[in-house]
Amino acid sequence: MNAAGAPLWLTACLMLAGPAAVQAAGPVAPVGFDPVYDLLTEYCGGCHVQGQADGPWSLDTPPTAEHFPVCLGEPVSDRLRCATYHQLVDAPAPGIPAWIRPEDGPASEPYAQACDPEVSFHIGHSLPAPLDAGDCALFLDWIESGAQR
Repeated sequence: MNAAGAPLWLTACLMLAGPAAVQAAGPVAPVGFDPVYDLLTEYCGGCHVQGQADGPWSLDTPPTAEHFPVCLGEPVSDRLRCATYHQLVDAPAPGIPAWIRPEDGPASEPYAQACDPEVSFHIGHSLPAPLDAGDCALFLDWIESGAQR
């Protein structure tokens, strides 16, 4: 199954058939944040935690009444996922862009750091190699389809 839930054989057939077949098959459901969060946890979770990475977001920052209060209404098991999502997609202050920018997906910092060896300072250091092509495609699809939760 691909990230949209379609069997891989169907995805491959539609790719070979071209754009007309894709339009006939209907739109592909946007990728949600859950598989992206799983990628971040797997590949970035060794450093992007409180007290480790110098970066501005962490996978273990709990929501508070001051930061990401919307996440306090989530089940306890989903609060870190919710806070991580908002750390990435919300602009931190006026004039400062969010880390994830659907209007320019490849320039979104977490994506570029995980998938673009030309700009990443992580690849070859804290990240031994770029994410594989499928993971990068899933990450970029999520960003470019609007970075929905």
